[in-house]
Amino acid sequence: MGDRKLNVVPSRMVLANLRARLVAAIKGHNLLKKKSDALTLKFRSMINEIADTKEQIVAYFKEAHSSLMDVKYVAGTHSTFSIIESVTESTTKIKTGMENIAGVKIPKFTVVNEHQDTSDLRGISKGGQQIQLCKHKFNEALNLLVQLASLQVAFVTLDEVIKKTNRRVNAIEHVIQPRIENTIRFVIDTLDERDREEFFRLKKIQKKKKEKVKKKDREKKLWALKLEEQKKLLSGQSNLNQNQVSNQISRFNDNNNNNNNLIDQRKQKEIESDDSESDSDFQEFDDSTIPTILSEWLDEDEDILF
Repeated sequence: MGDRKLNVVPSRMVLANLRARLVAAIKGHNLLKKKSDALTLKFRSMINEIADTKEQIVAYFKEAHSSLMDVKYVAGTHSTFSIIESVTESTTKIKTGMENIAGVKIPKFTVVNEHQDTSDLRGISKGGQQIQLCKHKFNEALNLLVQLASLQVAFVTLDEVIKKTNRRVNAIEHVIQPRIENTIRFVIDTLDERDREEFFRLKKIQKKKKEKVKKKDREKKLWALKLEEQKKLLSGQSNLNQNQVSNQISRFNDNNNNNNNLIDQRKQKEIESDDSESDSDFQEFDDSTIPTILSEWLDEDEDILF
């Protein structure tokens, strides 16, 4: 029963409340324990008082009844009846009060003598002295009876209160306090587990972020390497294209020079052939025939130019 725990939702607020309840339970246990000890001490002393009072009552009642027998012997039976009939009002009354013992209110009875009955004073011949002595003995026995009644009521009340207080002390010590302690341990373990899970989750998130950053860095490095390779390739191709263009230009210039030389040589030959021919064979050329001749030359030299 003491190994159980309370049904609570684990949280910091609940843990603080449980700790406050545990402190209150410990303080209450200590106070109830002190109260039980004080009541037990009073209870034991009251047992001794009750035993002493009972012994005194027995002795006083023996003396009172012995004195009553003396009165009957001295005054006679008729005198005792006349004394009883002459009493009209009680001279002894009991008042109740409350006594506080360790926070427990206990009823207490006290004897009050309001006035003395002096209306019937018997002479020595009628046993007046014995009657007064008997009255005094019975008054003392009555006071002891009231004291014993007060002690008996306090004894019973204290017995019930001590049992109730001991039950509360045992309940706090063996049920309430262990339950609260088990609940506190459960809440602390649960909160620690949550903290560990949260720490592990944050570490995983941090690890993933670092991996993403590293991956981006690797991608950037690879992209930079690719860009450098492409630049190198483009620069190599540009150098190659420039060399090819320069070679083609130089070849075109050479071919063009060769063509020009051939054309000049051919024109020279034609001029010489025209000079050597006779005048009869001379043929005039118009400006309209020049394009035709040039086209023929170009057709002949097509392989050389291109």
